[in-house]
Amino acid sequence: MGVADVLDTAVNRRRLALVLAVLAAYKSVEHAVLYGARAWVVLGALLLLGALWTPLRPRAGMLVVAAGALVVNLTPAYRNHLALMMWVAVALAVFADERHLRLALRWQLTLMYGFAALAKVWPPWLSGESLQARTWLGAMLDMPLVVAAAWGVVLVEVVLAAAVW
Repeated sequence: MGVADVLDTAVNRRRLALVLAVLAAYKSVEHAVLYGARAWVVLGALLLLGALWTPLRPRAGMLVVAAGALVVNLTPAYRNHLALMMWVAVALAVFADERHLRLALRWQLTLMYGFAALAKVWPPWLSGESLQARTWLGAMLDMPLVVAAAWGVVLVEVVLAAAVW
């Protein structure tokens, strides 16, 4: 079952929007706990409002979620998955036609995976140093396996960028 099958009905589209809104609200509350900023609590409330509004008015709810996610993306707590959530929320709010929505989501995934792979094509990543330093995997494996895993990550991201089509 692909993205197109999931988005075929308005009910599934609303469910996806609701799940996205709840995830965005959760991430902002998580950042409030981690960074101790009251602004994150306000942002979490805004995103939760968007989540609650989404089943009634999906486009308006997704615009609220997208605005909240944009604020998150403009802070030091920027994360790629939050940026993707913001753009998916924007696509859900903007594109009423299912064909256009599917096309927008495919482009978003292609760009996300493509640029993720491109960002890893640099010596510290390909030599395994970054993977070894940043993950528990690096501490458990011998260096040749870490290098293979690093190259494998790049390869998987390239394949995923093309596979959504």
